Amino acid sequence: MRDMLCPMCGEPTVPGDRWTLLARRRTAGQLRATGFSASVPEDLKDEHPILDAGTIAPLHRACADRSMTLCPHLKANPATKLMAFPETVTVVPLTTLAQRQVEHFRKSPFAEAPTVLAIALLHLCGIM
Repeated sequence: MRDMLCPMCGEPTVPGDRWTLLARRRTAGQLRATGFSASVPEDLKDEHPILDAGTIAPLHRACADRSMTLCPHLKANPATKLMAFPETVTVVPLTTLAQRQVEHFRKSPFAEAPTVLAIALLHLCGIM
């Protein structure tokens, strides 16, 4: 996702040839309300449109067209809609708490295992 690699062919996408099939239109305020406020630029008003692509990087137009032609799941999904991906993006790290057991901590009844915040997924949003 960081390199905007097409999930269909694995090659980099370039500005002007970035497309999405299952993204949803939302607003900056809706993303903030769902806990993504740290990654939504502060200067965006709550009504500002955002294209929420989830965990799927943009595709090339040719790859998107081929996906819609060949994939029975995309053809059957009423939410499938080809949309150009905005040039400006923000990446929202979805995190989870990870407990790490360290051998010397388990031996001592007074020490607790350290808590680590781990990034589980990256959530991609295009700023329109």
